[in-house]
Formats: sequence, structure tokens, C-alpha cells
Amino acid sequence: MGKDSTLAPGISLGEEILSQNTTPEKQAGAEAFGKKNYQKAIASFKASLQNNPNDPEARIYLNNARAAKNNRDIIKIAVSVPIGSVQPIAEEMLRGVAEVQEEINQDDDAISGKSLQVVIANDNNDEKKLTQDVAHKLVKDPAIFAVIGHNASSASV
Repeated sequence: MGKDSTLAPGISLGEEILSQNTTPEKQAGAEAFGKKNYQKAIASFKASLQNNPNDPEARIYLNNARAAKNNRDIIKIAVSVPIGSVQPIAEEMLRGVAEVQEEINQDDDAISGKSLQVVIANDNNDEKKLTQDVAHKLVKDPAIFAVIGHNASSASV
């Protein structure tokens, strides 16, 4: 049995802020998510998005909290982005993922009534150790169905 990849630093379902772009509300949402208080996490991420509506990390975490709160089965995917080193590129990638996640989760027929959760992994476009560590952690997590990324071929394993 594999290990839950979100227990590793730099990999988050909503319990850790990876972006430098944060608000107190977003931080409160992450803390609530980490404690599995999804209702509070939802309220906090919504409040953060009121202040910064173009924040894809907060939108993904909001969608993840909503998915965790409802009683539907979940399909979990990961997206590996350079959020710690090339934030503008990472945010553009995450915006696309967040939009599709939201569309899927609003359509009960999209994936047989299941919700989509997105794990965000910071690979920093590191062509050596960090990217390999992230890839190994994601592969060992049996709950992750697919991985999107990396943005640079030098970061691909």
C-alpha cells in the first residue's frame, strides 16, 4: 500500500499554501482543511477569492474542500508545477486545471457522479532531485489517478 503524497512538504490538497500569493483567509482555509473542517475551509477560501478572484490555488483548494464535504466518490489527480520558482507559469497552469475541475464537479454526469480533487505539487522546474522526489511521492500514492505536468522538459522524469 502506498503512502498519501499530501503528507509530504510541497505537495498539497489544501492543507498547505504553496504559492507566495496568499491572504489571511487563504491561510485560515488551509488550516481548516488540514483539520478536516471542510465547512470552515470552504468559507475561508471563498473569502480569500473575494479579495483575489484570480488565485487558482485558492480556487482548487475550494473545489477540493467542497468535494471532501460532499458524500460523492472522489477521483484524485495531481498537477506538478514550478510554484516555488516560476509562479506566473505555475498560476497559468493551475488556472486551467481549476476551471476544468470546477466544470467537472458541477456536472453530476461528468465522471459518473464522482468529484475531482486536485493535488498541487511544487517541482520548481528542478531537473534533478526535487522533481524526482515529487514524481516518486506521487507514483507511490495509490489514490492519485493521473498527473498533469511538468511545464518544462528539463523537469520531466
